[in-house]
Amino acid sequence: MTNTNSIKKGFSGTWPDLLTPVKPDLSVDLHRLETHIRTLFFKGVSGVVLFGHSGEGTLFGYAEKFETLNGLIKAGIDPKSMMLSVTSNSVPDSVRLINLAESLGLYGVLVSPPFYYKPVLSAGLIHYFEHLISQIKSPNTKFYIHLLPNSTHLEIPEASLFATIERWGAHIYGIVNQTDSNSVSDDLRKTFVDKVMIYSCKETDLKRLSPTGTISLMANIVPRVLSSILKGQQSGQTTVIPGMKDKSSVDNRAAELQVLVAKYPLIASYKFLLSLLYRDVEWRRCRPPLSPLDQTSCVVLEKEFKKFNIQPNEE
Repeated sequence: MTNTNSIKKGFSGTWPDLLTPVKPDLSVDLHRLETHIRTLFFKGVSGVVLFGHSGEGTLFGYAEKFETLNGLIKAGIDPKSMMLSVTSNSVPDSVRLINLAESLGLYGVLVSPPFYYKPVLSAGLIHYFEHLISQIKSPNTKFYIHLLPNSTHLEIPEASLFATIERWGAHIYGIVNQTDSNSVSDDLRKTFVDKVMIYSCKETDLKRLSPTGTISLMANIVPRVLSSILKGQQSGQTTVIPGMKDKSSVDNRAAELQVLVAKYPLIASYKFLLSLLYRDVEWRRCRPPLSPLDQTSCVVLEKEFKKFNIQPNEE
């Protein structure tokens, strides 16, 4: 296990990988996004990640991200409570996004490499991260490397990570693992012990890994469940949420929700579930080429979600 006492402190707590609401013209629905963020903070999350994988981040341009972040800050959302995801096939755009996060005073950036060209050699990955980090203007910028192979179809070898961290470790605060493999986080912890924090986005791994924090899609729907799992592991106790009708432990609830959406397109299904919670069909809209759930799937998933029986105290 990583010795968290000997390395610089990264983020902690639950950080939802925010779903991004869009208007009929497919522009960002800033009002709904702000309302969602405020609701999540009311329910105890520590921060939010904008334009990540779950937020359809690669489908929005620099100008849209600029306007959205500025709009949220002007509306009173603390920039230190926001992290910007940077996943772009354009190196200059990635640099601009990192500099944007710096200029606005955001908490940090979550960066995954370009994924259009194959194959990518280890030396190329090292050079990519080194180039981005060399463009950082502030010594306070927190840089997190995001492993996203299921979407990018690009593995980042440990040798590439090790070489990058050895040279630029002053800026790198953690590695965020978003893979389906249960062993990846374990391997990363062994390799990078005493170097950087290792985080998992896989909610059903949290009980076993006992991390200090997580970036979670599921936290859009059940933020208190994810926060309770983390708090329970940190205290060494299994926790339940007061008022939860199902008295099984909260990590079981996370597994149940994961199974519930497994047979549907992931982002569309979570947007649909959020539309049910908020009683707002506008949340179902996706940015093309993604599409909302078809009507037949909506009917079936709504019935299954009712059986899941989410309680107000666990949302």
